[in-house]
Amino acid sequence: MQTGICTLLYCPGDCVKTPPATYTGPSLFWWGHPELVPTCPIETPYQGLQGYLEDPELPLFARECRITEIDLCDDQGQTCVPSPRPDYHVCIHHDDEEGGCPINDNYTDQRTMFDVQVNKTVTLCCRDLGTP
Repeated sequence: MQTGICTLLYCPGDCVKTPPATYTGPSLFWWGHPELVPTCPIETPYQGLQGYLEDPELPLFARECRITEIDLCDDQGQTCVPSPRPDYHVCIHHDDEEGGCPINDNYTDQRTMFDVQVNKTVTLCCRDLGTP
C-alpha cells in the first residue's frame, strides 16, 4: 500500500503573476521589423493579436503567441509561462488605451498597439526585462 505520495511542482519556464481580471494573458509577444515576423514557437503555437506598435521612430510589427496556462507554480496567483526566446516578451493586454499597466506586478513596459485583425487599439503591458 502506498501512502503520502508527494509531487513537487516544477515550471519548465518562468512563474509570472496572473493578470488582474480586466487583462488578457499572459502571452509571449514578438515585435520587430514588419518583414521579419516569425511564426509562433512550438511551445506557444497559437497566434493571437497582431498589428503595429505605436512608435514614432520605427514601424514595429507585433505578434502575440498565446500560452496555455498551467498551474505549476508554488505560489497561488502565479502561472507558468515558457521561457521566452530573447526576441519575445512576456506581456498581458487590455482593449483600452486608458488604465495603464499593473506596475506592482512587474508589467512595467507599456506599449500601444493597433490590432489589424479587429481594428482596435490595445495596451500591452510587458514584464520589465531586468526583473526575473
